[in-house]
Amino acid sequence: MIVITLIISTLALFFASIFGQKMWRPILMTIFGLTFIASLFFIVQNDHNHYGMKTVTETKTQTLVSSADAKGMSMLLYHPLGNGTEKVYLYRTDSHQSKPKATQTEKTTNSVQKNADKAALVTTTKYRVYKNDAAKFWFGISGNDHEFVSRHNTFKVAKGWLVLSDTQAKQLTKTLKRQQAQIKAGATNAGKQAVMAAMQANPAMTATQQQAVAKKAAMAYQQAAMAKVMVTLK
Repeated sequence: MIVITLIISTLALFFASIFGQKMWRPILMTIFGLTFIASLFFIVQNDHNHYGMKTVTETKTQTLVSSADAKGMSMLLYHPLGNGTEKVYLYRTDSHQSKPKATQTEKTTNSVQKNADKAALVTTTKYRVYKNDAAKFWFGISGNDHEFVSRHNTFKVAKGWLVLSDTQAKQLTKTLKRQQAQIKAGATNAGKQAVMAAMQANPAMTATQQQAVAKKAAMAYQQAAMAKVMVTLK
């Protein structure tokens, strides 16, 4: 409506200056001139300073699954940009998703929260909307309702998740494939050693208890082996 008011006041100002009676001409020109200036002022304020608008926040939470299919491992991948301070994260929210999605770069920031209770992606998006019906009535023709302002992605990764660059993930896959047999044998041996030590302390251990001890020792060995591999990644 404000644009229509601007057009009408412009035409009215023109006709008043040409066809207005001598007595009424100054008054009409003043009224239409002020209307023109006010309309132009508020159009500029709405466009540059978001007059008549307010900012609203929408939050969406999605389940986060591993960015890559890696047996026994969950990981969140990213691709560094420039000098590495900016990152595009590659993520999946569905295990049936064939390729990971990439976070957007325009007005978007990302953060990673480790050791969360559950892996999830929390997206907080800000928009500008009209404050009320009056603002929508006057400025609705500009089409800036629900205007995107900014977005922030919080990647909550659970304990045991790896956060790696896409290059590091490729290196990790190659290294683990090369050392797979060695790590498996070492984990099995660590489990046996742990059971033997536990049996000496408690000869009456049940088979279930022995399996639990072996599993815990094997996992500890695998985690230690993984930590050594991670140090080698660049």
